Amino acid sequence: MAALSGIEIALWDLAGKLAGLPVYRLLGGKFRDRVRLYRTGTPDHADNLSACREYAARIKDAEGWTAIKTIDVDSLLERYDPECREDGHEKTGRSLSERDMKLAEKIMDNMRQAFGDDYDISVHCHWALDLRDAQRLSDRMAPYHPIWLEDPLPVPFSPAWVRLTETSKVAICTGENLYGKYEFRPFIEEHGVDIVHIDVPKSGGLLETKRIADMADTHYLKVAFHNPASVIGTIASAQVAASIRNFTMIERAGYDYPWLEDIIVHDGPVIRDGYIGVSDRPGLGIELNPDVVRPLLKEGDMWWGD
Repeated sequence: MAALSGIEIALWDLAGKLAGLPVYRLLGGKFRDRVRLYRTGTPDHADNLSACREYAARIKDAEGWTAIKTIDVDSLLERYDPECREDGHEKTGRSLSERDMKLAEKIMDNMRQAFGDDYDISVHCHWALDLRDAQRLSDRMAPYHPIWLEDPLPVPFSPAWVRLTETSKVAICTGENLYGKYEFRPFIEEHGVDIVHIDVPKSGGLLETKRIADMADTHYLKVAFHNPASVIGTIASAQVAASIRNFTMIERAGYDYPWLEDIIVHDGPVIRDGYIGVSDRPGLGIELNPDVVRPLLKEGDMWWGD
């Protein structure tokens, strides 16, 4: 599905360039001129308030991001407390000990103090929990007002998702490992999710994303995008995001490769103050930069123009 999604996105770019229209026009028009992004990352030593404040000064104040996803309970104790296994924490299980919960609270409290009361923070769980511990974690996180609890339960749909969404004090977000509208359908129709989280370059491409988002809209659910993709995938995601009324944010994973944006020809930063502009140029509105891309090709790969 990821391969098909990549081909589909490339064909939308080609169609737009042949028609002389931006892709968002081919998808029905746009609701916004720029799309909000959220940063993903947790500072080293996040159990220390000073470390979180230093991190916030860079992410919020220096780089201008307006939202962040943090914690990642899947690796919480291994990262901050090497002795955790002595207190009932097992990474291969789905249970959180009281020690885990207190550490999650401490980190979230530090992040909230560091970023401020009006900053959007979400909590990542990496499908690591069972129902009861997901409910417990939601209760513990609720006083810090996260915008969502992401991927708390195992990927496939079950009634547990509905139960969690009904009882959670925090919005539930999932979907990055679902493929096509039929896998999203039960989550949407049964209200097993509050925020539908689509990975555009692997969930079916631009049109399938639009279909999933329209299905979510009929149930008054918000849509956000998971996005570990390159700048090209990010820009493609922004084109379809502009055409979705019930859209919120696109992820920007915390990768800081110096050449990341230079894969394409551009003037100035592609992402400014936590937003990406929606290009009015034909197709996706971008061209590859051969001077950057060619040296990055793996052995045996060919430049498309050769």
